[in-house]
Amino acid sequence: MTPDDLGKLAQKPVPNNMLCPELLAPARQIAGTIGFIVTLVRIDGYLVFCIVARYLSEKRLTRQAWICLLRLGHYLVATIELPLILRRSPPGSEMIAFVDSAKGNVDSGRSQGGFFCCFPGSGALCWSSSAPSLTADSSSAPELHQATRCAKAVTGLRIFLRELRAYPTKPTTTYTDAQVVIDATKSGKVSKESKWVCTRLAMTRYYETCGAGRFVKIEGELNPADMLTKPLPEGAFKQNRAVALGHELLLLEEK
Repeated sequence: MTPDDLGKLAQKPVPNNMLCPELLAPARQIAGTIGFIVTLVRIDGYLVFCIVARYLSEKRLTRQAWICLLRLGHYLVATIELPLILRRSPPGSEMIAFVDSAKGNVDSGRSQGGFFCCFPGSGALCWSSSAPSLTADSSSAPELHQATRCAKAVTGLRIFLRELRAYPTKPTTTYTDAQVVIDATKSGKVSKESKWVCTRLAMTRYYETCGAGRFVKIEGELNPADMLTKPLPEGAFKQNRAVALGHELLLLEEK
């Protein structure tokens, strides 16, 4: 899916992109199968599925939405040899997470964001992509919104691992390319501009003070969560896909 596809999906029906209510039933059947696949084993198709799924209604299913759905299905079939790989990590390995947000790249001014958690060298244990419609006009609020969603997912996984008697011994390193998340989390103040997100600020701060996790800066081009926030060039997408599916290890140097 390209940025142009996102714009075409958001357009109102026109003569060369009419509504197709007669395709609604097969579209939902196809989407149901795709949704099952991308939720369980194919993180790389999750973003497109979340976007296209919004158009599976009588008043929104256009020819362009139908084509995008078929292209997603074809992509998953054509890359069936790329499964999610869960490997046993070396002793002492700690869970890590990646989170990202990208403002203004989807319809209605929404900000697409996503995250995933994994062990180094293994595929993602959980992942998510969402497009909240009412965050804020600035780019900092969507970044903070996704950071809190990621922190809650990490906390839940840590509790699950504790029940398996494999509780992490260190805070979960949570990589973000948003310096605002790191600065705001470490700050003990709430400014006039940040008072609207003070609850989320409190969540990210507690995430660090309670020892569950810590936010660490990563360069945007190295952040594999980019795959869950925006259409990417082929090379970048394949690189992020390899990391998220556990086919390749991403070596990081913390700053």
